[in-house]
Amino acid sequence: MSTPEINTFILGPLENNTYLLNDPSTNQAVVIDPSFEIQILIQFCQDHHIVLSQAWLTHAHYDHFAGIFTIRKAFPNLHTFIHQNDIFLWEKGGLSSLWNLNIVMDFKPDLTAEYSSILFLGENIFEVIHTPGHTPGHVVFYNRSLSIAFCGDLIFKQGVGRTDLPGSSQTALQESIHNKILKLPPETILFSGHGSQTTVQDEIKENRFL
Repeated sequence: MSTPEINTFILGPLENNTYLLNDPSTNQAVVIDPSFEIQILIQFCQDHHIVLSQAWLTHAHYDHFAGIFTIRKAFPNLHTFIHQNDIFLWEKGGLSSLWNLNIVMDFKPDLTAEYSSILFLGENIFEVIHTPGHTPGHVVFYNRSLSIAFCGDLIFKQGVGRTDLPGSSQTALQESIHNKILKLPPETILFSGHGSQTTVQDEIKENRFL
């Protein structure tokens, strides 16, 4: 089993972390949370002969999927994953109207999960962990063998996600962090939606919001 290569692209006005996971044995790749200004990632894929086959969304806020339309033009066979509980946010343009934007959704994700599920990149297995709080359908993508988790806006290095937006819940967010993230092995690397990566161990020790 080949270890996926992880490339991080900091994109858009909110400095979103968009992650590209490439399986070097097949050059098939997944993009996690494709944000604005995604053309740089598309160019990277073209330069390295990487085929984007899937897009995985940790949640359906607009800044975490704004690049999906451009990606679909370059890779028309792209499959898109979202949790069922965030479909209503997707259909509302990811709350883009709250920031005076008008993102119109002209397609529906074709990969969804209501409860638990798994996703594959080559032979690498990623568990989809439902972690509501920031949004009702927020998820984390966790690879147990590699000790990595892509956490979206659930938890950050010494911070946590917002809970003042429609559909969010501070109680649910804290429960998700304590019951599902902090119980992962302490060496697990957390790749967040914004800011630097961290580990479960470091957040247990240093995150004053927990």
